[in-house]
Amino acid sequence: MPTALIIIDVQQALCTGPAAVAEPARTIGNINDLARRARAAGAPVIVVQHEDGGELAHGSAGWQLATGLVTGEGDSRLRKRGSDAFHQTELHSMLMTRHVSQLVICGM
Repeated sequence: MPTALIIIDVQQALCTGPAAVAEPARTIGNINDLARRARAAGAPVIVVQHEDGGELAHGSAGWQLATGLVTGEGDSRLRKRGSDAFHQTELHSMLMTRHVSQLVICGM
């Protein structure tokens, strides 16, 4: 059963200011460790970025991936507009193309 790692919403706007998650550096460190192990095992890694008209506007400073998040050359990127990474995105087809049947999900 092929497994994929999905990293969701690890973006700059969620690491600083009033919307910041608790201990973002620790969370990012844990995600980096998990992603390193997934890549070493040959599992696909998909990085999902939320976008809206506010702090997470596409291309804005807050929309950028969080400082310290390590991405790999072979990682896939996916943009989403709602709280569901499957809704109106290509995530399902990305997973089916890779024959993924199990997910490991992390993020902010």
